[in-house]
Amino acid sequence: MKKTITRALALALFATAALGQESAKLATQAIMERTLNQGIAILKDSQTTDAQKLGLFDGLLEESCHTDLISMLALGKNGWAALDAGQRVEFTKAFFELMKRTYYGKLSQLDVTNVKVFYRDNIELGTAKRNIQTTMKNSGSGFSVDYKFALRNERWAIYDMEVEGISLLASYRSQFDDFLKTKSPAELIKSLESKDQSFTVDAFDK
Repeated sequence: MKKTITRALALALFATAALGQESAKLATQAIMERTLNQGIAILKDSQTTDAQKLGLFDGLLEESCHTDLISMLALGKNGWAALDAGQRVEFTKAFFELMKRTYYGKLSQLDVTNVKVFYRDNIELGTAKRNIQTTMKNSGSGFSVDYKFALRNERWAIYDMEVEGISLLASYRSQFDDFLKTKSPAELIKSLESKDQSFTVDAFDK
């Protein structure tokens, strides 16, 4: 009798977990498709300037990304702890602007009149994390982009992107770590706000 009950409970827990994973898969897939469809539509709009397109990307990425989490991970535990509340707001704003320009620059390399997005997989990375693997192609070339999602405060959103296996967050964190070895967090924020071109990610610039 006890074995039967235990087995039934195990099956119920397994079924619940499976439903949870499927729900997470559907939710993240919907966010990803909406984000990419809207992003490509912005790029295709011949009536808007680059500055206007960047402005439209602001709202798109704010809706799709965990901006605070991205900033914390990019700066690292020690770097984030070194900032006061006001500096954290300033860094988040400045870093998000850099990330937006980097992502926009990569997408704008595509011939958007013929671009196609192939969704290769949507896999669970662990508790409340997923990875959507895509390939973006046009008539001439293409590249792989993985979007890492996290569930925070009951909201799925992107916290990292990888182009051809190169992580946006890891690349910037390495550069920020080197910067902070000789300079202050305030100087880093000032450098980001001045749109310093020294912070780059090779995979996103090619």
